[in-house]
Amino acid sequence: MEKEQIHFFDFIRADGFITVNKKIAKIIGLYESIIYGELVSRYIYFKEHNKLDEQGYFYNTIEDLQEATTLSRYNQDTSIKTLKRLGLIKTKVKGVPPKRYFAITEIINISDFEEKIYCQFVSQSQIDLQTTDKSICKPVATNKNKENKKKEEEKSIEYRTPNLENSESQSFDFLILEQQIIQCYPECDTSFKLKEVIKVFKYFIDKHKHHCKFEHPKTSNESIKDIIDNIAMIYSETHGDIDIDVECYKDMIDFYWQQAVKHNFKGNGRDTINYSISHFMSNGIRVNCYYKTYY
Repeated sequence: MEKEQIHFFDFIRADGFITVNKKIAKIIGLYESIIYGELVSRYIYFKEHNKLDEQGYFYNTIEDLQEATTLSRYNQDTSIKTLKRLGLIKTKVKGVPPKRYFAITEIINISDFEEKIYCQFVSQSQIDLQTTDKSICKPVATNKNKENKKKEEEKSIEYRTPNLENSESQSFDFLILEQQIIQCYPECDTSFKLKEVIKVFKYFIDKHKHHCKFEHPKTSNESIKDIIDNIAMIYSETHGDIDIDVECYKDMIDFYWQQAVKHNFKGNGRDTINYSISHFMSNGIRVNCYYKTYY
């Protein structure tokens, strides 16, 4: 019995290829350019067939995008975050169950785009510098014995950048928190702009000040980085990753404090729940606030 044969060129015909723009790939990365090329292709198709929604968005599932690009959910998520941060695409979630929608930015301000690329490069360079260049820090002298000297030096590294996290100020000062956010932001991976992150923090702190008789606890840089990294998305076991728009946070924060008052919140520092930005930004709390607010 003869084996079936096929011309290899027919096997790898054009409709089986993934389109990648080499210039774009060199600038934003290979995976990002693959996702971007596929989304642009789908956007053009839906636009030509008048199937975009009223805001110019189209629906695309994780499974469809993986089938078209072979990229996993993780690679899709990280690439989409980069594309959003660079202003090349926009996303939203709507419907029940929630579905993700995309829109392509057709007209781009070149100077703004170049600045975002530069900022991304500088941010990564700063991270690399902090982890490899030992000349930017100096150990503080200790009076411990030699056995503990190494441990004390590791705990006492003093960087040239101001240690805003351990400010001696006895009262909460949002300006200090704002400087912490500015300091942490370049090391974070988020689609939110810096001013949007600050806006969310500021709104929550103002509400805390309104409802509580005590000042908001100081927030560590590590906690701030974790908040910024996760601020643009929540994870639901039912619907997976859900993108959160900055404007959603006002309603979610309002609901959060409404529930606090409803459950006999005292606001005197003796509540069993720590009503802080870190508590609110935990995934479970935000998922609850999101669904209770919008569904």
